[in-house]
Amino acid sequence: PKSGSGNTHNIKLFQTQLCHGTSNYAQDGPCVGSSYQNLSLQNLPQRVNPGLSFQVVLYKKDAYNQTITADSKSLVQTAAVTSASTIKNYLVDQTVSVAGQFIGSLLNGQVTLTLTVKPAFKLVDPQRGITQLNAPVRLMVFGTDSTTGDGMNTSIFTISFSLGTKVCPSGYILLLDSANNGNFRMGSCSRCGIYEYSVSPLAGTTPGTPSCFNCPPSAVCNGGGDVTFARGEWTIANGMYL
Repeated sequence: PKSGSGNTHNIKLFQTQLCHGTSNYAQDGPCVGSSYQNLSLQNLPQRVNPGLSFQVVLYKKDAYNQTITADSKSLVQTAAVTSASTIKNYLVDQTVSVAGQFIGSLLNGQVTLTLTVKPAFKLVDPQRGITQLNAPVRLMVFGTDSTTGDGMNTSIFTISFSLGTKVCPSGYILLLDSANNGNFRMGSCSRCGIYEYSVSPLAGTTPGTPSCFNCPPSAVCNGGGDVTFARGEWTIANGMYL
Protein backbone atom coordinates (compact mmCIF):
# COMPACT_ATOMS: atom_id res chain seq x y z
CA PRO A 1 0.00 0.00 0.00
CA LYS A 2 0.99 3.61 -0.47
CA SER A 3 2.75 5.29 2.39
CA GLY A 4 1.76 8.62 3.88
CA SER A 5 -0.14 10.08 6.83
CA GLY A 6 -3.48 9.82 5.03
CA ASN A 7 -3.02 6.13 4.35
CA THR A 8 -1.95 5.52 7.99
CA HIS A 9 -5.09 7.30 9.18
CA ASN A 10 -7.26 5.08 6.94
CA ILE A 11 -5.59 1.92 8.30
CA LYS A 12 -6.22 3.01 11.89
CA LEU A 13 -9.82 3.87 11.05
CA PHE A 14 -10.30 0.43 9.48
CA GLN A 15 -8.80 -1.24 12.57
CA THR A 16 -11.10 0.75 14.83
CA GLN A 17 -14.17 -0.27 12.84
CA LEU A 18 -13.02 -3.88 12.63
CA CYS A 19 -12.29 -4.14 16.33
CA HIS A 20 -15.47 -2.37 17.51
CA GLY A 21 -14.24 0.63 19.43
CA THR A 22 -11.29 2.81 20.34
CA SER A 23 -11.00 1.87 24.04
CA ASN A 24 -8.61 -0.96 23.29
CA TYR A 25 -5.49 -1.11 25.42
CA ALA A 26 -3.99 -4.30 24.02
CA GLN A 27 -0.20 -4.07 24.14
CA ASP A 28 0.22 -5.78 20.78
CA GLY A 29 -2.22 -3.65 18.80
CA PRO A 30 -5.88 -2.68 18.40
CA CYS A 31 -7.00 -5.99 16.89
CA VAL A 32 -5.94 -8.14 19.84
CA GLY A 33 -8.77 -9.55 21.92
CA SER A 34 -9.32 -11.82 24.89
CA SER A 35 -12.03 -13.93 26.44
CA TYR A 36 -14.75 -12.57 28.73
CA GLN A 37 -13.65 -10.15 31.44
CA ASN A 38 -16.82 -8.47 32.76
CA LEU A 39 -20.38 -7.32 32.07
CA SER A 40 -20.49 -3.55 31.73
CA LEU A 41 -23.70 -1.67 32.54
CA GLN A 42 -24.52 1.65 30.87
CA ASN A 43 -27.40 4.16 30.71
CA LEU A 44 -28.40 3.61 34.34
CA PRO A 45 -30.79 6.51 35.15
CA GLN A 46 -30.00 8.80 38.07
CA ARG A 47 -33.45 8.22 39.62
CA VAL A 48 -36.40 5.97 38.86
CA ASN A 49 -40.00 5.72 40.06
CA PRO A 50 -41.23 2.67 41.96
CA GLY A 51 -42.81 0.14 39.58
CA LEU A 52 -42.27 2.23 36.43
CA SER A 53 -40.03 0.91 33.67
CA PHE A 54 -36.55 2.10 32.79
CA GLN A 55 -33.87 0.75 30.47
CA VAL A 56 -30.24 -0.22 30.92
CA VAL A 57 -27.79 -1.49 28.31
CA LEU A 58 -25.43 -4.35 29.06
CA TYR A 59 -22.18 -5.11 27.22
CA LYS A 60 -20.01 -8.22 27.40
CA LYS A 61 -16.42 -6.95 27.58
CA ASP A 62 -13.02 -8.55 27.16
CA ALA A 63 -9.82 -7.65 29.03
CA TYR A 64 -9.17 -4.74 26.65
CA ASN A 65 -12.60 -3.17 27.18
CA GLN A 66 -13.84 -4.33 23.78
CA THR A 67 -17.39 -5.55 23.29
CA ILE A 68 -17.32 -9.25 22.40
CA THR A 69 -19.59 -8.98 19.38
CA ALA A 70 -19.24 -12.67 18.51
CA ASP A 71 -21.61 -13.58 21.37
CA SER A 72 -25.27 -13.73 20.37
CA LYS A 73 -26.22 -16.67 22.58
CA SER A 74 -25.48 -15.96 26.23
CA LEU A 75 -28.46 -15.32 28.52
CA VAL A 76 -28.44 -12.86 31.42
CA GLN A 77 -30.96 -12.02 34.14
CA THR A 78 -31.45 -9.34 36.79
CA ALA A 79 -32.03 -9.88 40.50
CA ALA A 80 -32.27 -7.76 43.64
CA VAL A 81 -29.62 -8.75 46.17
CA THR A 82 -29.16 -8.08 49.89
CA SER A 83 -26.52 -5.88 51.50
CA ALA A 84 -24.69 -9.02 52.65
CA SER A 85 -24.16 -10.15 49.06
CA THR A 86 -20.83 -10.29 47.28
CA ILE A 87 -20.00 -10.89 43.63
CA LYS A 88 -19.22 -14.55 44.31
CA ASN A 89 -21.90 -15.14 46.93
CA TYR A 90 -25.12 -13.19 46.44
CA LEU A 91 -28.43 -13.51 48.28
CA VAL A 92 -31.73 -12.58 46.63
CA ASP A 93 -33.57 -9.74 48.38
CA GLN A 94 -37.13 -11.01 48.87
CA THR A 95 -38.39 -7.54 49.86
CA VAL A 96 -37.85 -6.16 46.34
CA SER A 97 -39.69 -7.21 43.17
CA VAL A 98 -37.90 -7.04 39.80
CA ALA A 99 -40.11 -7.43 36.73
CA GLY A 100 -40.32 -6.38 33.09
CA GLN A 101 -37.75 -7.65 30.59
CA PHE A 102 -35.26 -8.62 33.30
CA ILE A 103 -34.03 -11.66 31.32
CA GLY A 104 -32.37 -11.14 27.96
CA SER A 105 -30.19 -12.76 25.32
CA LEU A 106 -27.06 -11.06 24.06
CA LEU A 107 -27.03 -9.92 20.45
CA ASN A 108 -23.61 -8.97 19.09
CA GLY A 109 -22.36 -8.82 22.65
CA GLN A 110 -25.00 -6.52 24.09
CA VAL A 111 -28.59 -6.46 25.32
CA THR A 112 -31.08 -3.80 26.40
CA LEU A 113 -33.08 -4.69 29.52
CA THR A 114 -36.35 -2.95 30.40
CA LEU A 115 -36.81 -3.20 34.16
CA THR A 116 -39.49 -2.35 36.69
CA VAL A 117 -38.42 -2.41 40.31
CA LYS A 118 -40.92 -2.41 43.17
CA PRO A 119 -39.21 -1.54 46.47
CA ALA A 120 -40.35 -1.85 50.07
CA PHE A 121 -41.29 1.24 52.09
CA LYS A 122 -40.95 1.45 55.85
CA LEU A 123 -42.50 4.91 56.05
CA VAL A 124 -45.19 6.65 53.99
CA ASP A 125 -46.42 9.85 55.65
CA PRO A 126 -48.83 11.83 53.43
CA GLN A 127 -49.26 14.54 56.07
CA ARG A 128 -45.58 15.46 55.97
CA GLY A 129 -45.01 14.39 52.37
CA ILE A 130 -42.36 11.83 53.37
CA THR A 131 -41.56 8.38 52.02
CA GLN A 132 -38.68 6.22 53.19
CA LEU A 133 -37.41 2.95 51.76
CA ASN A 134 -36.98 -0.08 53.97
CA ALA A 135 -33.40 -0.43 52.69
CA PRO A 136 -31.30 0.63 49.69
CA VAL A 137 -32.19 -1.36 46.56
CA ARG A 138 -29.23 -3.26 45.09
CA LEU A 139 -29.30 -5.11 41.77
CA MET A 140 -26.96 -7.37 39.87
CA VAL A 141 -27.10 -8.79 36.34
CA PHE A 142 -25.60 -12.24 35.87
CA GLY A 143 -25.57 -15.13 33.42
CA THR A 144 -23.51 -17.94 31.89
CA ASP A 145 -20.95 -17.48 29.13
CA SER A 146 -22.22 -19.57 26.22
CA THR A 147 -18.66 -20.09 25.00
CA THR A 148 -16.98 -21.32 28.19
CA GLY A 149 -19.87 -22.15 30.53
CA ASP A 150 -18.38 -19.84 33.16
CA GLY A 151 -20.42 -17.37 35.16
CA MET A 152 -20.67 -13.71 34.17
CA ASN A 153 -21.91 -10.76 36.22
CA THR A 154 -21.92 -7.02 36.68
CA SER A 155 -20.83 -5.40 39.91
CA ILE A 156 -23.60 -4.86 42.48
CA PHE A 157 -25.22 -1.48 41.78
CA THR A 158 -27.70 0.63 43.72
CA ILE A 159 -30.94 1.99 42.26
CA SER A 160 -31.92 5.49 43.41
CA PHE A 161 -35.65 6.25 43.67
CA SER A 162 -37.55 9.51 43.62
CA LEU A 163 -39.10 9.96 47.06
CA GLY A 164 -41.46 12.21 49.01
CA THR A 165 -44.04 14.09 46.98
CA LYS A 166 -41.96 13.31 43.84
CA VAL A 167 -42.09 9.55 44.40
CA CYS A 168 -44.42 9.21 41.37
CA PRO A 169 -45.02 11.39 38.27
CA SER A 170 -47.98 13.73 38.06
CA GLY A 171 -51.27 11.83 37.70
CA TYR A 172 -49.97 8.77 39.59
CA ILE A 173 -50.37 7.55 43.15
CA LEU A 174 -48.10 5.39 45.28
CA LEU A 175 -50.10 2.16 45.46
CA LEU A 176 -49.09 0.13 48.52
CA ASP A 177 -49.57 -3.61 48.92
CA SER A 178 -52.31 -4.57 51.34
CA ALA A 179 -50.10 -7.18 52.99
CA ASN A 180 -47.76 -5.74 55.60
CA ASN A 181 -44.64 -7.90 55.73
CA GLY A 182 -43.10 -7.01 59.08
CA ASN A 183 -42.40 -3.28 59.22
CA PHE A 184 -42.61 -2.52 55.51
CA ARG A 185 -45.00 -2.49 52.56
CA MET A 186 -44.05 -2.85 48.91
CA GLY A 187 -45.28 -0.08 46.66
CA SER A 188 -45.38 1.04 43.04
CA CYS A 189 -46.68 4.01 41.07
CA SER A 190 -50.13 3.54 39.50
CA ARG A 191 -51.71 5.95 37.02
CA CYS A 192 -55.25 7.08 37.82
CA GLY A 193 -57.79 5.95 35.24
CA ILE A 194 -60.53 7.76 33.38
CA TYR A 195 -63.07 9.54 35.63
CA GLU A 196 -60.34 9.80 38.29
CA TYR A 197 -57.43 12.14 38.98
CA SER A 198 -54.41 12.71 41.17
CA VAL A 199 -52.42 15.87 41.87
CA SER A 200 -50.32 14.33 44.65
CA PRO A 201 -49.00 10.74 44.75
CA LEU A 202 -49.46 10.56 48.54
CA ALA A 203 -52.99 12.00 48.87
CA GLY A 204 -56.04 9.77 49.23
CA THR A 205 -59.61 9.43 50.43
CA THR A 206 -58.44 7.45 53.48
CA PRO A 207 -55.81 9.08 55.72
CA GLY A 208 -52.42 7.43 55.32
CA THR A 209 -53.41 5.47 52.21
CA PRO A 210 -52.77 7.11 48.80
CA SER A 211 -55.60 6.72 46.29
CA CYS A 212 -57.11 8.36 43.23
CA PHE A 213 -59.96 10.84 43.69
CA ASN A 214 -63.24 10.73 41.79
CA CYS A 215 -63.64 13.37 39.12
CA PRO A 216 -65.11 16.63 40.55
CA PRO A 217 -68.56 17.77 39.44
CA SER A 218 -68.58 19.80 36.22
CA ALA A 219 -65.14 18.48 35.32
CA VAL A 220 -63.83 16.08 32.68
CA CYS A 221 -61.13 13.66 33.85
CA ASN A 222 -59.25 11.76 31.16
CA GLY A 223 -56.98 9.90 33.56
CA GLY A 224 -53.79 10.81 35.36
CA GLY A 225 -53.69 14.54 36.09
CA ASP A 226 -55.70 15.55 32.99
CA VAL A 227 -58.62 17.50 34.49
CA THR A 228 -60.67 20.12 32.63
CA PHE A 229 -63.27 22.21 34.45
CA ALA A 230 -66.38 23.42 32.59
CA ARG A 231 -67.20 26.13 35.11
CA GLY A 232 -66.37 27.49 38.53
CA GLU A 233 -63.11 28.22 40.30
CA TRP A 234 -61.19 25.35 41.86
CA THR A 235 -58.16 25.27 44.12
CA ILE A 236 -55.96 22.40 45.34
CA ALA A 237 -55.92 21.63 49.05
CA ASN A 238 -54.71 18.48 50.78
CA GLY A 239 -53.96 16.90 47.43
CA MET A 240 -57.43 17.36 45.91
CA TYR A 241 -59.55 19.91 44.04
CA LEU A 242 -61.93 21.98 46.16
